[in-house]
Amino acid sequence: MKKDPRRAVEYYERAIQEEIPEAYLNLGNMYLRGDGVLQDARNGASLLREAAHRGNEIACYSLGTLFFKGDGAVEKDLGQALIYFMVAAKLGHPEAKKAVYMIQAMSPGRDFQKELTAAGGLLGEIEQQRRH
Repeated sequence: MKKDPRRAVEYYERAIQEEIPEAYLNLGNMYLRGDGVLQDARNGASLLREAAHRGNEIACYSLGTLFFKGDGAVEKDLGQALIYFMVAAKLGHPEAKKAVYMIQAMSPGRDFQKELTAAGGLLGEIEQQRRH
């Protein structure tokens, strides 16, 4: 079967109407790459954020990476990167814990309490959604 990115976009858009986190992730990545759609990094990052806030650990890790690099989709922000890496690690992403340690090592003496609190809040939000 031949790949049809435009058709995939249609399917993901329908799945988003059903609030399926993986659809937000996949469509977000398509916008980031310009695969089947016009490349739109901000929209791609926004869709990844939706997937992350619905508990998708891959989206959390991907957002952490975007904030770590600051590659145009979002401004570089190590604090935001750390928040999403911490959440991804807690949700079970295999590489996220290494990313958390890396940011902490890059920032000796920095107090990460604000980021820990934000990560805890996001995890609480995700748990609340999962209960309903």
